[in-house]
Amino acid sequence: IVNPEASEGEVNEAVNADWGNEGVFQTALKSNRSATANTVLGAVRARHNDIQKIERTMLELQQLMEDLASTIVLQDAPIQQIEQHTENVKHDTEAGNVQLDKGITSAKRARKLKWWCFFICIAIVCILALVLGLYFGLNAKK
Repeated sequence: IVNPEASEGEVNEAVNADWGNEGVFQTALKSNRSATANTVLGAVRARHNDIQKIERTMLELQQLMEDLASTIVLQDAPIQQIEQHTENVKHDTEAGNVQLDKGITSAKRARKLKWWCFFICIAIVCILALVLGLYFGLNAKK
């Protein structure tokens, strides 16, 4: 009844054993308590192992954070240089846009001046042709 899976040899040993004052059932209770204690001990060891695993994970995480912090510190100077170069590019681009606006205005004025020069030259040629035509035309009639 106590151990239904006991072999014939174990049953014979239990029958022939001297149980003293305790008896079969007292011994069975003690062995059951021992099994319970072993089960509790196994659970405690499992928890202990889990806690140690968590501790190792936390240490790895701490090391990872320290590595990340040192990487950030090392990358600070290049990032500052990049920001400075970006500001310089922004300033140079704005100055270039101002120069382009001046160039466009100057080109428009130059084209306008070319047209004025062209019309003045045409007017001079027309006046010169008129004067020469009148001079030679009036001289030819005399």
